[in-house]
Amino acid sequence: MMQGRVIFFDNATSTGRISGADGHRYDFSQQDLKQPVRPAVGAEVDFEPRNGAARDIYVIGGAAAAHQGSYVGKVEPDLGLFGYGWRAVTAKYAAFSGRARRKEAWGFGVIYFLLLLIPSLLFIPAAATGSDEAMTLPLVILGIVFLALIVPSWAVNFRRLHDLGQPGWIIFVVTAISLIPYVGALIALIATVLLLVVEGQPHENKYGVPVKRA
Repeated sequence: MMQGRVIFFDNATSTGRISGADGHRYDFSQQDLKQPVRPAVGAEVDFEPRNGAARDIYVIGGAAAAHQGSYVGKVEPDLGLFGYGWRAVTAKYAAFSGRARRKEAWGFGVIYFLLLLIPSLLFIPAAATGSDEAMTLPLVILGIVFLALIVPSWAVNFRRLHDLGQPGWIIFVVTAISLIPYVGALIALIATVLLLVVEGQPHENKYGVPVKRA
């Protein structure tokens, strides 16, 4: 085996060139890589030189090496905004492991809003009657829906943090901080915005493979 450094990689053709420790340059293609990553220029590698080409290439350097490339293995199909949102409250209702892309967080937000909106609309005819008893049923339904959405809400946030390479329990810390008057609400808002807009890590991390192609 020989060590070298990637000096060129073309994403369109999935081919590149390595500068070896012996001073020679070796061409390679994506299929020569032994890991499901797309190496960036400057990535340190181990490889087997064969007839002027690099074979059996390993991107080295542990976690640092992983950040230098993008995952090129299989990813799940795009379910769309509502597809991700519905799955979050059904199949992944209490799934705290794995990763979630930004679209899943947005989709859950939409479903969350709609599920709370429907029972809230029941207050309109109930209020028109002027009866306290008529207000009871919508209030009970709204409370049940709200409580039922707590678990999937935490689960989505866990997976979204995992996608960023962070431990999911951070959401509990943010929740606790949000109870602090004034400043807590601001910090919670900032955390929510970050979870909705920050792109996930393009490579495999300790929480799993990416859920979308970089």
